[in-house]
Amino acid sequence: MLVDTRRCVGCQGCTVACKAENSVGLGSFRTHVKIFETGTYPKTKKRFVPMLCMHCKKPPCVDVCPVEATYKRNDGLVLIDYEKCIGCGYCLDACPYDARYLNSDVVDEVGGAVEWGGKRSYGKADKCTFCAHRLAKGIEPACVNTCVGKARQFGDFNDKSSVVSKIKNDVLQGNKMLMKASDKYGPLELGGLSVLYILPANKEVFNLPSLGNGEIFDGKRMVKVVGAVAATATFAALGFSMVSSSIGGSDG
Repeated sequence: MLVDTRRCVGCQGCTVACKAENSVGLGSFRTHVKIFETGTYPKTKKRFVPMLCMHCKKPPCVDVCPVEATYKRNDGLVLIDYEKCIGCGYCLDACPYDARYLNSDVVDEVGGAVEWGGKRSYGKADKCTFCAHRLAKGIEPACVNTCVGKARQFGDFNDKSSVVSKIKNDVLQGNKMLMKASDKYGPLELGGLSVLYILPANKEVFNLPSLGNGEIFDGKRMVKVVGAVAATATFAALGFSMVSSSIGGSDG
């Protein structure tokens, strides 16, 4: 997906379209638009940055899932097997984009039957899927379809004839007309993202994670999450042992 934030007007149409298409529960969002103020008074501007799952090339959420419920498909989509998900929340902690949440409602279908992961129910992890059920029918994601400013475009970056691929090449090559007074985000972060941003100013202004080339895998955040998984398993085993001892002791 290509997101040209210079064209985003902050209408939140993508947020509403996503919730309607994917039956997203109250208080949860698969995509939302962050609002930033840049400049100094009286010369200030509001900037809008749509946020969603980046479908990372090296997704940390996949690595930390203790039951392999989160997985990456061959086409690059990062999805969740809801039948396997135990709702531990480790993937939420591992995501640097805060793109995940635990379902607050029981949902049986998402714009039709969920073919890739079974029933979504209370307490299961969830996130943007690029509207995988629509893509399977050759239809673009709901957020892209509804964007009035054409800030979002969807296609195959590997298809050199696609619009998004041509724009990506211009961005990476620093096309002066396209990149005038702007910056890019996505090609290098976390080993590469499936979402490429064109930003209206230096990306540091927007407080986006700077995680170049898989840095998160060696950072404290990942170590902490993996440690939490191990600690939980240890306490669970200890608790089971104590219960077993208690049951065994009651017979004597």
